[in-house]
Amino acid sequence: MKTSEHLAFLQRIATGFNTVRNTSDVTKGLLDHIIFFCKIDDALVYEDLLRSENIPLLLSEYKVLISEIKKKFNDSQSLIQEFSVSVFFEQLLLPYDYKIEIESKRLESYRNENRLLKSQLESWSVKYSEESVEMKNLTRDFEIANSEYNFQKQKLEIVQKERDEFFENNSNILYFSFSPFLEKMDIIEKWILRLSNSNTFSQIIFKDEDSIELAYSILVKMSLLKTVSLPEFYNQITLNKVLSLEKNPSKDKYIAYSINKLKAFIVDNKKEIWEKTIVEYFQIQNFDKIKTVNQDHLKTKDHEEIDLKISNYFESLKS
Repeated sequence: MKTSEHLAFLQRIATGFNTVRNTSDVTKGLLDHIIFFCKIDDALVYEDLLRSENIPLLLSEYKVLISEIKKKFNDSQSLIQEFSVSVFFEQLLLPYDYKIEIESKRLESYRNENRLLKSQLESWSVKYSEESVEMKNLTRDFEIANSEYNFQKQKLEIVQKERDEFFENNSNILYFSFSPFLEKMDIIEKWILRLSNSNTFSQIIFKDEDSIELAYSILVKMSLLKTVSLPEFYNQITLNKVLSLEKNPSKDKYIAYSINKLKAFIVDNKKEIWEKTIVEYFQIQNFDKIKTVNQDHLKTKDHEEIDLKISNYFESLKS
């Protein structure tokens, strides 16, 4: 399995946990995702991770999701202890059991009517001839009732079969436990620790990974540059790959303003080379003149939006 697919499943699990407030909030979908996740071959995912060009970004995503899930587990210990797989599975079977009960009652009603007509047919056969109007009418009624009974019997068999198939296809839930999933989380955390401590996979331009996402939210999401995926942007803006980013028309002054602002998030010994490389690549004329706006009333809405994004980023660091 690809690392991106692995992360997507982990994201679904994290989203599922966010809606759980008590045991009744646990859904079959959440358990199915956890069961499937626990069956994934860790070695294949790890191999794909090592081949990725975006290891720091992927590790960052793993950190966020695992932290979110483990916090939910810690906050919900009593809920997890109260959760009963057998009770949960019985709840899943209730709609099928309800249908069976309804169809069984209907079948019993048809059976009683069928028996009554059969008994009456036997008693009338002594009093009336087979060719009599009474016997013909009663025989017709019995045949109709018998046909309705057989039809209802088939309906009951269908709903019973549906229940049996559901039970067979989902009986693995009866063996469900959160423990294997938590063990998986521990394995992934070991990946993160091992790879995070390896210089081989570290970008050495930005001070932290989050500031790269800030740069993406400004340069790409504000349409200063043409649309590109976050992983691709990550590799280019950190100078890990040859630059191929494209700027949108008439955006030079905002790109220059952004570069000057984002320079604050570059490690000290890389600030000048990073700025020079990016400015020259985008061929920004008069960079020193347009990289700053000294008076607030001269700022456009785009300047103000860039300022706001950076201000919000600094605020998030305080929380």
